Amino acid sequence: MLRLLRSLGVVLLLVAVAGCAVRFVPAYDATIEADINDLHKKVLAFLNKMQVAGRSDAGKYTSSAVKSFYTEATATTANLALRATIRDTGKQCPTETAAQLLFGAGGPLEAALSRVPATAQPGGPAPTATTPTAQQVACSAVNIVNMDATLRRMEAQHRANGRLALTRSWAKIFNTEVRAALFVEAQLKSAMP
Repeated sequence: MLRLLRSLGVVLLLVAVAGCAVRFVPAYDATIEADINDLHKKVLAFLNKMQVAGRSDAGKYTSSAVKSFYTEATATTANLALRATIRDTGKQCPTETAAQLLFGAGGPLEAALSRVPATAQPGGPAPTATTPTAQQVACSAVNIVNMDATLRRMEAQHRANGRLALTRSWAKIFNTEVRAALFVEAQLKSAMP
């Protein structure tokens, strides 16, 4: 009888533990917020340099400093997206895994990459941002992927034209995406005990 009670107690304990949610990833990650702010400053400084550089060698896509900026910026967004995807897992995000989030057909990256023509010229149509759904905005990873897509589209335009046109439009788009990402981070931070 005692053995039966012990076995029943162990089973009840296992059922109780299995029903409890355990969270190993914190809801707020200060590194994500800090890295978004740092990237934002770097992108705005870069856009200002490109506007001043105009047609000089410093503003050309072939410049090693320009290529280095794009390499570092997209590496930062890839790292941020991965961190945020891990943290956002289980939320009602459009996708659940980093691979789907970054590369899935019809996903946010593909949609964002189609927003701006790669050959945008001065005086031509300005790049525009799409309005994400409330569900997408609630996920930092989606906002970060949009930031990454903007950087990649900006690089494609820079490569195609040899120089970067429409720097103010690019800054507006990037500011909007950063604002959305930081809003989510602020909400997560304020929800901390």
